[in-house]
Amino acid sequence: MRKVAYRTNGVLVKVLSRVLWHPAFQAGYPVRFRVASNITKPTVRFNFHWLDVRLPPEYGRHIRLLSRLVRQLRNGHNGKRLGKRPKPQSNELVDAKLANGKLQSSEKPTKAPKPSKSREPQPVPVWQREWEALWDRVAEVLFGDALKDANDAT
Repeated sequence: MRKVAYRTNGVLVKVLSRVLWHPAFQAGYPVRFRVASNITKPTVRFNFHWLDVRLPPEYGRHIRLLSRLVRQLRNGHNGKRLGKRPKPQSNELVDAKLANGKLQSSEKPTKAPKPSKSREPQPVPVWQREWEALWDRVAEVLFGDALKDANDAT
């Protein structure tokens, strides 16, 4: 029984080292672990989209462990849990200006106030107003009687 466990653990370490040293993994391509019933030893292939690792059925139960280790080693966590992100600092330093424009504390402000998202309507250019007035005159000449009747009906 001990030989089987040692053999399994040794194979997993070899597969992990092959994946980590593969140029496709180092270039940032995703890694996919699969079980294939037609192979007897693990194979690592790159198909220009992802790094494909095929394992024999007896190693299929280790896929979750291998994928977690690969993900952690790629992200640089090395098995450590990450804490929560620190909250961004408030704009109190920006509001702490004196009348002469200097800050009360020696620290510089970390964030500038965000501009408002609502934009004022831009004025209509002169050429556009002239163009619309010209088309109003053309419509009045062509459909003058129909426009007057439509306005009288309302």
